[in-house]
Amino acid sequence: MPLTILILTGIKEELQGLLERHPFEFEKELRIYRSRKYRELYARTTGPGVSKKGEIQKVLEDLAPDVVICAGIAGILDEKDKVQTGDLLRIGAVIRQSNRVEYPGGPGRDRMITVDRPVHDILDKLDLATEFKARACDMEAAILLDMIGALPALARKTYVIMLKIAGDRPEDSSLYEYEHHTWGWDRKSLWQKARTALSFPAGPVACIRLIRHKKSATQALVRQMELLAFEIAKEQGVPPGMKSVFIPHR
Repeated sequence: MPLTILILTGIKEELQGLLERHPFEFEKELRIYRSRKYRELYARTTGPGVSKKGEIQKVLEDLAPDVVICAGIAGILDEKDKVQTGDLLRIGAVIRQSNRVEYPGGPGRDRMITVDRPVHDILDKLDLATEFKARACDMEAAILLDMIGALPALARKTYVIMLKIAGDRPEDSSLYEYEHHTWGWDRKSLWQKARTALSFPAGPVACIRLIRHKKSATQALVRQMELLAFEIAKEQGVPPGMKSVFIPHR
């Protein structure tokens, strides 16, 4: 039986580039995208913080994926960190802030914390880095590990791969605080883009800088999703020595 592979991103912007570059078809029943080339490769969004939890639960139960790729942009916590936007993180542990549960993975040296809400303040980011010895934060990883680990059919057979790209840095906090104003930018008309930029709380120059910053990160994410997902689909296995691999045992 071919491996079933499921790519999950938090928001559509993180997935859109992959859908534009490769042939996928939309299946209405599960509200999911399915590759036309590799029929057991699927992709969809979870909503920020896995806000579509009921839908994702059904997808996991119905597909019973062998590999889940938890992909997205992660925020860097310490301004002294030299990692650049677009760099691939090597996640060796995921911690959920709300209950302090830690999920070990590996190999990989980077620790990532899953937060309940966006963190923009530089001091709040530094506090997270210090308290949890974390390098980055996201809003989905630990929640998905918990959901997958709670399903007996998946808990001992599903590999979860954290595919996280360095996104905003602490010095970019003033831009990303208003990121939600720019969601769906590529689907806006020229007039809508101009109106968004002019009404952007930090000003139009900051808006354009944010768009360019995000594009750099999402392009890097798409490249990594292509390399990983299609290699697994083609080779029918997780590459040996793969970093950021988790087995979500309960």
